[in-house]
Amino acid sequence: MADPREDAVARLEHELGSLVRRLETNYRRRGHPMERAHYLLLTCLADGEKSTGEIAWALGLDHSTVVRQLAAVEDRGFVHRQRNPRDGRSA
Repeated sequence: MADPREDAVARLEHELGSLVRRLETNYRRRGHPMERAHYLLLTCLADGEKSTGEIAWALGLDHSTVVRQLAAVEDRGFVHRQRNPRDGRSA
């Protein structure tokens, strides 16, 4: 006999997948200035400055992914990266 909770989770996963697909289709049609990932980065930065490592941890992403996405957002003028004054290697 199937577990009702497992069935509910499976249905929810399917519905969420469909929702994400529709949202991304609408995003492409409307020509938004940023990708979905960029909005997530800006949301993470809304409460103040963070290092790229802190952003990566908060979003559950690889550090190199965050650096690449931040470069794209910076190119659009939405953020400004600066060197960490305590550690010149990080930004």
